[in-house]
Amino acid sequence: MAFLFLTGQVIMAQPIAIGVKGGVQLTDDFGPASPAVGGVTSESKRYIVGPALDVRLPVGWSFEFDVLYRRLDFTASLNGGLSAGFTTVKRASSWEFPLMLKYHFLHTPVHPFVGGGFAPRIIRGTEISSGTCLCNGPSPTPFSSHSETNYPTIWGSLISGGVELGTGHLRVSPEVRYAYWSPPFFKTGLQTYDYKSKQNEVSIFLGISWR
Repeated sequence: MAFLFLTGQVIMAQPIAIGVKGGVQLTDDFGPASPAVGGVTSESKRYIVGPALDVRLPVGWSFEFDVLYRRLDFTASLNGGLSAGFTTVKRASSWEFPLMLKYHFLHTPVHPFVGGGFAPRIIRGTEISSGTCLCNGPSPTPFSSHSETNYPTIWGSLISGGVELGTGHLRVSPEVRYAYWSPPFFKTGLQTYDYKSKQNEVSIFLGISWR
């Protein structure tokens, strides 16, 4: 308990920057799929935005915590043959909570930095499905459903690099960030046919903070 108290006191004694981080995802959420059997059409918004907290540590190190929001929308379809198939429209909000340790190379108006860490990702939304199935015999039976979708929490491994500009209270930080998400947040398929969300993600960010 005393150790946690002393650790908190050390962190609070360091310079703290509070700001906002906005970015654009450069990679797609899904890869190409064969139109003969269906696939996923991404309708996600590429923008990412949220608050950021940076705590400057001794000897060029700093700790960053973000809360990032993004819309994650897509339509999935599957043609199972014999007039059976479905279309599912998903509308969801993605929340990421990156925790990163960064190292700053120079104490000048331009500070290059590299960082690494991890992030839990929570995805919540709605799902509307409709189609036909061979559920009750040889004739296709239509179906439809509307439900809430709560995906299991997934985890991302993060690597970043960028520069911090400014010597006063206001700082600007362009950054490139790579994330590997495990497991995929979405996966479905039948036997030899399968599709899933991509696990590799590259984004560019611009952070604005006040120290």
